[in-house]
Amino acid sequence: MLIRILGEKNSIKRFIMTFSLSVLLLMSIFGAISFLQIVTTRHYDDMLQNIVSIEEGQRLTDELKHSAEKYAEARKWPDYVQAQTARESLDGILDRIEAVSMDRSSLLAVRSIRELLENMDEQLAKLRSWEYDGLFQLSERCDNARYLLTRIQMLEANYASAAYPRMNRYMVHLTRTAAVILFLLLLEAVLFCMGLHEQIYEPIQRLVSGVQEISKGNFQCPDIKVAKSKEFDYLAEEVNRMKRDLSSLMETREEKLNAERLLQEAQFLALQSQVNPHFLFNVLGATAATALEEGADKTMSIVESISQMLRYSLRSMKTRVTLRDEMGMVENYFFLQNQRFGDRISFAMELDEAVLDVPIPSMTVQPIVENAVIHGCEKMESGGWVRVICRPDEEGKYAVVTVENNGGVISDTQIQCFYAGQSLPNSGKTTGIGLGNVRDRMRYCYDRKDLMDCAAVHGKINVVTLRYPLSGRPS
Repeated sequence: MLIRILGEKNSIKRFIMTFSLSVLLLMSIFGAISFLQIVTTRHYDDMLQNIVSIEEGQRLTDELKHSAEKYAEARKWPDYVQAQTARESLDGILDRIEAVSMDRSSLLAVRSIRELLENMDEQLAKLRSWEYDGLFQLSERCDNARYLLTRIQMLEANYASAAYPRMNRYMVHLTRTAAVILFLLLLEAVLFCMGLHEQIYEPIQRLVSGVQEISKGNFQCPDIKVAKSKEFDYLAEEVNRMKRDLSSLMETREEKLNAERLLQEAQFLALQSQVNPHFLFNVLGATAATALEEGADKTMSIVESISQMLRYSLRSMKTRVTLRDEMGMVENYFFLQNQRFGDRISFAMELDEAVLDVPIPSMTVQPIVENAVIHGCEKMESGGWVRVICRPDEEGKYAVVTVENNGGVISDTQIQCFYAGQSLPNSGKTTGIGLGNVRDRMRYCYDRKDLMDCAAVHGKINVVTLRYPLSGRPS
């Protein structure tokens, strides 16, 4: 039960409860001492007031005697009323003296005076009936009462004189004890402030410093150690555990990112290193046929376009390119395919100069165009077309590249695979990593998943849309 109230050892609850209970105890003692001081002071004041009341009783006794004598001589009713009033007031004075007095002799004297006053009403009545012997008895009783009051005054003064040193010493002890209690309260307040700083403020500062280091990504900082209270020890252990878990999570995430980066690099290297045998075979065949039919100028143009494409495709993936460079690659590809297909497939480009200098990841548009030709228009006997449109969006935030073709409409299954991040089925004429690789590289370079779309419009036209942020830089 005590542990439940005070709290466990070395806990903040016990520290606060111990301080609160000790302060409550000291304040109770201080309150009791203050009450005793007030009671003692009031008792001594009552004794002094009692002496004053005795003097008032003596005056009333004299007034009673004087008024009775005047009434006996002049027979004036006001004198009789005044004597009666003095008689009643004297009785009240005796009640007050009897309530306050602590001296036994004084109390006996008060009783004697009451006995003297018992028959005063009878003596006053005799005066009204012209019995003058009542005046003699009344005067005698008044003299005796005054003597007794004088005696009581002396006894009370002696008692007060004797009691004052004792009461004074008692008050001095109470005052000293109160001073000690106040000193203990002040000392406990100082100790509480020191304990508050040591057991609460310092642990909080250590926890804050540790959390700040963790928030900066410094997971190698030393563990937080408090060792002041169970509550903060528990918090420190949880923060240290959180730091270790975050460190492990970050290491795992870094390993995963490295693995994904290696995979992306490997796929891009595979894309860079691929030289489509089917494509090269057909292009070389067209080159040979052209060389037989025409002069060397056209042949040189074809060979030059092939060289430029090979040179661009063999660039390092870390080499920065612009949209203009990528469009140059697409233009060379269109030129070569036009030599191959002639009128079977038409190629068109619409370029907006405002966005051609935007930096982009290399080899992101050309693979889309190649897929449009190989998996689409190549199968058509005539009427095939591929169009590339490059323009800024309406809000001026992106450079939008749209690749459209009217052959081999992409299926719903392929679209679902594309958006699910899966590999797309292919015909076997290419490596099959072109469209998926571009999708993954766009996500990797810009850390976004909304920069590439793939759709079939009206079941007749394939549309692949790429959005390059104008404010961003490919990583």
